[in-house]
Amino acid sequence: MPTYDSLLRVRNFDLNTRQEFQYANQKFLVPPAKKSGKDVIPGEAYVSFDAVRLKMGDPRTGLSEGVIRNDDGTVSVRTEARSKELWRLHNLYGTYSEDHDILKERAPKIKAWNMDDDPDESDPIIFPVDDPYCQQFAPEETDQSQMAIMQRQLDKLRRTQLLLEQQLAATQSGRQVVSDETVDEDDGEIHPPKS
Repeated sequence: MPTYDSLLRVRNFDLNTRQEFQYANQKFLVPPAKKSGKDVIPGEAYVSFDAVRLKMGDPRTGLSEGVIRNDDGTVSVRTEARSKELWRLHNLYGTYSEDHDILKERAPKIKAWNMDDDPDESDPIIFPVDDPYCQQFAPEETDQSQMAIMQRQLDKLRRTQLLLEQQLAATQSGRQVVSDETVDEDDGEIHPPKS
């Protein structure tokens, strides 16, 4: 698992939009790219990892939930499954779908590197917006069964979201909330009513 600096070098490739990131009451602005002849010169700034993570997704997420441990074995970060992170991003950008191309279209057009990495000589950090199926970790091992697992997780999250939206609409209209389905607190699965 790669490690990430607390500040990242971010390049903005969007010619028309200054990118704004925010985390812990701090704003980070990345100027838009500029055209110089036929070349595009990206805007560049240093941005908090957490601010970028909020808009591009946490690159530490995998196919399932997990933990990242320090050298001494203690847990330093708990990570969500990539499917949950994608669901959060789809809601953030208002796509409300599982079409990752639309998500990528709406997300900032940036690339980021650790602070000391040279962007001209090293690969950028790969965020969930750019790699929804976690192929960065093991491209040769990401097969159809893993994609099927991810699709089932996305389907489960979509059903949960629909159930919650129905309950919210019912609550806002003053109707009693009655549902045939329930969401299990332990496994997050949606279950039909018990007979």
